[in-house]
Amino acid sequence: MKQDFRVVKTTRRIQMALIKMLLHKPFEKVTVTDLIKIAKISRRSFYVHYTDKYDLLTKMEQQIIQEIHSSLAEDHQQLKPVTNFKDPQLFKNTEATFQRILSVINQHRQSLAVLLSKNGDYQFKSKIYKLITDEISHRLSFI
Repeated sequence: MKQDFRVVKTTRRIQMALIKMLLHKPFEKVTVTDLIKIAKISRRSFYVHYTDKYDLLTKMEQQIIQEIHSSLAEDHQQLKPVTNFKDPQLFKNTEATFQRILSVINQHRQSLAVLLSKNGDYQFKSKIYKLITDEISHRLSFI
């Protein structure tokens, strides 16, 4: 199902407004009024898409985490116990996984830089850390 371009445009403007605000002040000090001024939207438009600034932050973080998780999980069904560490296929799979992760990071580089900064959400760092450590543990189970 295709999303309405206006919805995509508005949510993107709101998200970019949050990123701009977090460059200058901590999330706790960001207000919905700040966001709507920068995004150049009405307060009503903001609340059509988000219940509050915390909902906005959560949805942005969830989108990034979901994309990273999907890029990691893409080859889970192909994972099998490693019997030969010199197997070139092992390195091709690992390289492909890294390329997918780096692609997601590149796509969200502005958001990640701000969300992981001192003005961002300290819990987001923990969520990313948990995602990565869970994935490493999963992959180590095949060794």
